[in-house]
Amino acid sequence: KLLFDKELGAIDLAKTDAILDQSLTQLRELASSIKNRLQAELEPDDEEGDQSAFDELFEEQLDDILRNEGIFYTISDALMDEIEKRFETLAPSAVTNTREGWPQTWKGEWPINKRREFIESVSRFSSNYQQQYGFLLTPLVNGVRVAGPFSPTWMDGRQPKLVLFDGEGLGHTPRSSSSISTGVSRRIDAADTVLLVDNATQPMQAAPHAAMREIVATGNGRKLIFVFTHFDGIQGDNFANADEKFSHVRASVENVLSSFKDLGPYAERILRERLDTTCFFLANLQERHLESASAGRGTIRQIQKLLNSIDQATDRPEISQAHPVYDIKELNVSILSAAGAFHEIWKILLGLENKPGFTKEHWTRIKALSRRLAVLGVDEYDSLRPVADLRQKLQDRIYLFVQNPLRWEGCEPSDEEKENKYNALADNLGRRLLDLSTRRVWHRPIDKWQEAYDESGKGSTFVRAEMIGNDIYVSAAPVSDTTPSGRNQLLEEVVAEFRSAAEDVGALLR
Repeated sequence: KLLFDKELGAIDLAKTDAILDQSLTQLRELASSIKNRLQAELEPDDEEGDQSAFDELFEEQLDDILRNEGIFYTISDALMDEIEKRFETLAPSAVTNTREGWPQTWKGEWPINKRREFIESVSRFSSNYQQQYGFLLTPLVNGVRVAGPFSPTWMDGRQPKLVLFDGEGLGHTPRSSSSISTGVSRRIDAADTVLLVDNATQPMQAAPHAAMREIVATGNGRKLIFVFTHFDGIQGDNFANADEKFSHVRASVENVLSSFKDLGPYAERILRERLDTTCFFLANLQERHLESASAGRGTIRQIQKLLNSIDQATDRPEISQAHPVYDIKELNVSILSAAGAFHEIWKILLGLENKPGFTKEHWTRIKALSRRLAVLGVDEYDSLRPVADLRQKLQDRIYLFVQNPLRWEGCEPSDEEKENKYNALADNLGRRLLDLSTRRVWHRPIDKWQEAYDESGKGSTFVRAEMIGNDIYVSAAPVSDTTPSGRNQLLEEVVAEFRSAAEDVGALLR
């Protein structure tokens, strides 16, 4: 039964299905017609290299020709009409529109005792329930903001004072990502606490690993809290009790921690400390009445401890008055190393270099990336994140550098005081490096991104890759002390940002 079927009488799913079937038929016929025309015009040779070039040219021209056909826009209009019907079911007085008439925001209010009505309304924008397909607006919504006195009955009237930021998941595959989206980085910087929520049945895949690296290298390690859900899903004859399940999940984290040695001793140290003191296991969260089951009562205790940890996480450690002194020459070495690591990744992704075990990205994904930076105002496409990648490489190398000062002036701090000072400096520097990477990789060369996107025709794939790798990226992150034009501006800008961040926390660069 649909939660909100009373409001959706105007939507005829049978008619929608018919329009979709007709659109698919028309698109197939149109694509087949254009394919025959292009094959006759391009006449590919049988050689493998020519066939590959033909496939690339065919795919690109097919997209351009499709968008110049009248039937293409007839199909688009029919689909847009169906989308608009979904918005028309919303209360008109609660909707604000853009100048072009596209719905921009929707706002609703409910009394405290109208829980069902609230869930029904929000489900339109947040649910992926299969039985509601055809009515949902979920794929078209950028975000949902909800405020209210939310508290389960077992809290006995106590109201946790929390503001939760829950974004798109980081992924749950072994190779989801190597860097964290810049949007996530900014949220980490703004938050008092970071909950790393992972699935206990398949813990510590690539995305949580990348998140942990980001959190530690930016000096935010003390914000980290581990939360493992689906604890009830851990099955196996080798698990005699809950303690053995706890040990199994913790062992997965322990295996990951050894990979942080390249970030210096303090990175692994703070992660182990957080694992020992702020690690929680939740089961049966889908149950409405957790307090009625023994497994649920265990989860309630874990949630209550979690809330206490969140309250304590807002307390910031005092920063020692001792002053670490750093060598500017060593800082330059770290910056150039980061630039080199950035190019090593992207030369492979762009197909400019080959490396065993790694593959280049398909040319359409590289073009999609250039379109997002040049046209759509977005600094990434899926897992392709040049701004985030440069920032991550800089942050990792400089975080290791921060842990190795020439000496301390004023007094000799304890290990804990050193750690607090290093984290304060890395945190202060992190947001600066993000802004710097955004400027150098995206904002300054925006015209070149447009040129790269505009490339078309035979050989455009290689030209676009060279423009991005050998023009945009080399300019953004030079790998030597000097450039053809003289000074290495990356060195100058990062050193300036480091010096400013260091002054804020009582560190010195000489």
